[in-house]
Amino acid sequence: MSVREPLHHRAYARERKAPPTRRRDWQTAVGSTTALIKAHFNQACGQLVRSLHELEYYEGIARRTEAVNPAGLADEFTAWVRIG
Repeated sequence: MSVREPLHHRAYARERKAPPTRRRDWQTAVGSTTALIKAHFNQACGQLVRSLHELEYYEGIARRTEAVNPAGLADEFTAWVRIG
């Protein structure tokens, strides 16, 4: 086995099987792993979007509070909103 051989070839070499040559065979070999990766990726993307939306919401509150109060008056509150 050469150093430059793709990882999927090494995995099959350990099992003493030849790597699949047809697309259908690859889908059978890695189908459940692919589904698992997709599920985790989609879940992570959803969490990221929710977190970003939440950050935008709280930043908006901090900016509006600063805008309607005299300079420095709301610093403690806005720091709490932004940092926690």
